[in-house]
Amino acid sequence: MAVHRRRTAHVKVSGNARVTVTGLRATSKALKSAGSGAAAGDLGKRLKEAGEFVAVIARQKAAFSSRIPGSIKVTGGRSGVSIAAGSAKAPHAEAFELGKKHPLFGNRGYWYPTAHIPFLEDAADEGADGAAVIVARVVDDWAREYGFR
Repeated sequence: MAVHRRRTAHVKVSGNARVTVTGLRATSKALKSAGSGAAAGDLGKRLKEAGEFVAVIARQKAAFSSRIPGSIKVTGGRSGVSIAAGSAKAPHAEAFELGKKHPLFGNRGYWYPTAHIPFLEDAADEGADGAAVIVARVVDDWAREYGFR
């Protein structure tokens, strides 16, 4: 009989052109309490690597713009990671990611639709398996550290 396990990591695309993975604090604490502070630190490093893996895909998908790819940043640590796009350099990233409307030339009487080009969401979907492999390597490293083969 299959056992359903509750997923502890959450992936969310929020209203400001950001993909966030959270819910890994318990995993980090478990690794720390198992006696390996290095393994918990490695989790943060692997999460950042996985985030960068997804960010590279997002930058490729955002190549339709000359400014959005340079605005995609990865932040976070061992309890979660965020991949965000848009800044003063690329304020239009949110409009393209979420398909928001905008006033043309400041005419707030009529709002024009923006093409919906979800580069972050698509990158998160496309890169999820590769990112999971990168994060799973922390378990392999931890097992190797304790003599398992």
